[in-house]
Amino acid sequence: MIQANQEMLQILFDAALPEKLVMPVHLEKILAEGLIEEDGCWFLAACRKGTEGSIKQFGDRTGLESYVNGVHIDVITDRVELPVLRQQGLLYVQALRKLLQPKGVFGIVMGISQVVDMDDFSCTVRFYKVRSDEPSYAKDLDGFRDGAVLIFTTQNLEQVGQ
Repeated sequence: MIQANQEMLQILFDAALPEKLVMPVHLEKILAEGLIEEDGCWFLAACRKGTEGSIKQFGDRTGLESYVNGVHIDVITDRVELPVLRQQGLLYVQALRKLLQPKGVFGIVMGISQVVDMDDFSCTVRFYKVRSDEPSYAKDLDGFRDGAVLIFTTQNLEQVGQ
């Protein structure tokens, strides 16, 4: 299932995708280190290294996972045009989905916002395991005022018979 607010839909469908789809090397390296599970939380191993934070500090597992697993797509020193940034974010979301899906149902959140007082944009992707007893981001996407938001929810492979 995919959810997006109106601003994200505008960004996704206004610009044509570049012909050559290439994920930045820094994102490939993050994914290559894989996932780890710690106290019922799922983290990208590369993101958990050296990151402080506990379930108690963030109130629940969802908050901790979202904090630790936040990755900036736009860590490149050169200015990246919005269509390219969007494409790189979507490539990362797709690769992250493939990594997460065997582990259960996860929400993958991609946000794009304009950098204050600049013509540049910022893109961040984070994820959390969907839990019935904890809140998720999917309540009112159009209520987000800090930019465009997309939430991709993985499917539980056991439920779809794969």
